[in-house]
Amino acid sequence: MVSDLESNMTRYTKPKTHTDFDSTIKALRSNKKRVRRYKAKDSYGLRLHHQSFEKQEEAWEVIPEVTVPIALGSTKAREADLPAFAPAPEAVIPLPTSDKVEGKRIRNNDSASKKKKNKKKKPSSDEEEKELLIFEDWVIASMNWMVHLYGSAMRINMEPVNKLAKAESRAQTAQRERDEAVSKATAANLAMDEAEREAFVNKENAIKMAELNLKADSEVICLKRMLAEARGLRDSEVAQAAQIVRREVSEAFIPKFKIAEEKISLLDGVNDNQFMYLSQARANVQLIKALKDGRALATENDQDLKALAPEPTPLSPGVHRSVENIAYEAGVADQFGSLLPIERVCPSEEPD
Repeated sequence: MVSDLESNMTRYTKPKTHTDFDSTIKALRSNKKRVRRYKAKDSYGLRLHHQSFEKQEEAWEVIPEVTVPIALGSTKAREADLPAFAPAPEAVIPLPTSDKVEGKRIRNNDSASKKKKNKKKKPSSDEEEKELLIFEDWVIASMNWMVHLYGSAMRINMEPVNKLAKAESRAQTAQRERDEAVSKATAANLAMDEAEREAFVNKENAIKMAELNLKADSEVICLKRMLAEARGLRDSEVAQAAQIVRREVSEAFIPKFKIAEEKISLLDGVNDNQFMYLSQARANVQLIKALKDGRALATENDQDLKALAPEPTPLSPGVHRSVENIAYEAGVADQFGSLLPIERVCPSEEPD
C-alpha cells in the first residue's frame, strides 16, 4: 500500500499561482470519496477523518490578501500585471489505492433489487487499525507539508506582494489623477456650455438690437420723407400765396403808379414855366419901383439889366442847364417881357 501511495504522490502538486487553488480544492474534495473507504467505522475515526479534511481545506483555502486595482484594463491585462509566484517545491499528497468497486453499491435496473440494501463487508479490527494509522499519518504529513510550503511561498513571494502594493498605490494615484482630469474636463465643459449660452443670449440680443435699429431707421426715413413732402407742399402753398398777393398788389398799385408818373411829368413842365413867370414878374416889379423913384430911363435900364442878371448856380454840366441858356438856344431874344400877357404890360412913362 505504501508503494501505491508513493506511486500516486506525483499526481497532486502545489499550484504555481493562486488562480489554481480552486481547481486543487475541487480535486481534493473529489478525493474524499476515495479516502472514505479507509476511514474507521467507529465514531472516533470518523470524527478524526472529518476534522483532518476540514483543516486541509482551510489550509489550502488560505490566500494572501492582495487587492488588485479595478481599473487596470481588461481581464487579460490584469492577469498579465499580476506577479508570477516563484517556483516552489512540489507538495506530494499520498492517497491510498484500492479496488474502486469495494464499498460501493451495485446498481441494477431491477426495481426489486433497488429496494434491498447490500450489506457491506465489515473489515476486521486489525485492518481498521492499520488503515486508521495510515490515514492519520497521511493527514498529519500532508497538513505539515502544506503549511511549510505555504510559509516558504509567502516568504519567497514577498517581493511580488510589494510590487502589487506599489502597483495598487500607482493605480490609486492614477485614479485620483483621472478623477481630477474628469473634474477639470467637467468644469471646462460647464464653462463652455455657459459661454455658449451667453454667446447665444448675446447673439439674440444683438439680433434684437439690430432689428430695433432697422425699425427705428426705417421710421426715421419715413418721417423725413413725410416732412419733406409736407415742407414741399407748404413751400408751394407759400409761393403760390405770395404770387397771388404780388399779382393782387401789382394789379392794385400799377394804375396808381402810372397816375403818379403822369403827375410828376406834368410837374416838371409846370416848374419850368413857373420859373419863367416868376423871373419876369420880379423884373417887372423892380422896373416899376425904379420908375417911381424918378431916375433917368437909360440909367435905370442899365441898372435894371445889371440887377436882373441871374445869379450863377453851381449846376453840374450837361445835366442841369439854366433857363436863359435854354431860351437863348431856342432863339428867344427878349427874355424879360415878350412872354408876358399883353394886358399886363405897363405903358412906358415919359420923364418929366
